[in-house]
Amino acid sequence: MSPSGDRVDGFRLVDGRGRIPDTVVQMLRRGDYEAPERVIVKRIVKPDDRVLEGGGGLGIVSMLLASIVGPDDLIVYEACPTTFSLLNENLVANGFRVETRNKALLDRDGFVTLNVHDNPLSSSTHEREDTQPIQVAGDDIAFVCNAFRPTVLLLDIEGAEVEVVERAPLEDIRAVIVELHPHLIGDRALTKLYRRMFDAGFVLNHDNCWGRVAVFIRE
Repeated sequence: MSPSGDRVDGFRLVDGRGRIPDTVVQMLRRGDYEAPERVIVKRIVKPDDRVLEGGGGLGIVSMLLASIVGPDDLIVYEACPTTFSLLNENLVANGFRVETRNKALLDRDGFVTLNVHDNPLSSSTHEREDTQPIQVAGDDIAFVCNAFRPTVLLLDIEGAEVEVVERAPLEDIRAVIVELHPHLIGDRALTKLYRRMFDAGFVLNHDNCWGRVAVFIRE
């Protein structure tokens, strides 16, 4: 990643070397980074949507979202300080003024332990090997949704997706795009998420699901 020409989906990327692993740098250069999410967003998100993104990462999907809905109709959460810094640098480098919050999206207000991985993009509230715990602030997704009124949720929150989806008010939301993390929380835990979505009137949009990224659309 460098400001001299590395791009993903036409977006210029700042120099992330030394802050993210070389393997991620190579994925970015190949265009593989968050490829499923980028394809799905182009198919699902519409110009009149309002999007709440949890887990903005390096901001590539965030910039794509902002280019579709406009920066005023997007809020991006990113809990890891290192990743949050890169996210904002990328937004600024590409001329986007998007509201970003260096917080976790949670099922409650308060602080939570974030286990920061050597690859900060894989930091999680769930315990993992080779991590350093830090305390980060979090916002209750119910409060955020009631204040912002999103129509689309996009969540890549490294294992916290079940509790957050269970807590989220879904009445005004037409689509939920969520990366699942069975390797962190187990397949059984994810049945709660599916049940919550189906009970709220959503169906699994099989044509647009990709790997661990699930897409739910309101019928």
